[in-house]
Amino acid sequence: MDTKRVRFAVDGLDYDWNRFTIGDFINHIAYTRQRKIDLMGFPLYDFSGLCLSTPTQDYIAYDIQRHPNLQIHTKLHELAHLILGHTVSISVDDLSSGDQILSILLHINTRTVHRYSDPIKILQENEAEYFAFVVEGYVASHKRLHQLTLTDHADDIYMPPFTGDAFTGD
Repeated sequence: MDTKRVRFAVDGLDYDWNRFTIGDFINHIAYTRQRKIDLMGFPLYDFSGLCLSTPTQDYIAYDIQRHPNLQIHTKLHELAHLILGHTVSISVDDLSSGDQILSILLHINTRTVHRYSDPIKILQENEAEYFAFVVEGYVASHKRLHQLTLTDHADDIYMPPFTGDAFTGD
């Protein structure tokens, strides 16, 4: 895995980490890429999330049954796939509804079935995890770690960063 490439991608976002919330970060990426990003929470039983690109916008689905912290991590991981160019754009704009669903299901099946056996998919998964790790590190170093523990509905609630001793609580 080329960690320098991943770090370069994160740094290339030119994001102000002092204002981090997951919603603001996603909006910044959408603005930077000039593409709408739709977030969709669903029960996903065999994996925690997936992303999908069409010619006009991107989609991120995440498992709403998982812990809120994992939901945020999943969103970062799926954003990484979009930013690092891991997704193939599928054209659903000109298909009938049934064909759209079939095209999307085939894409999902390809991404999930082969994710543990295809060396390229393994590399992409590792890069996406590393991207999320780097972002989480920047968030923590800017004293915004509390934003990684909020649900979507609480992004606008201010929670002061913990400034005490982690062992004594003082």
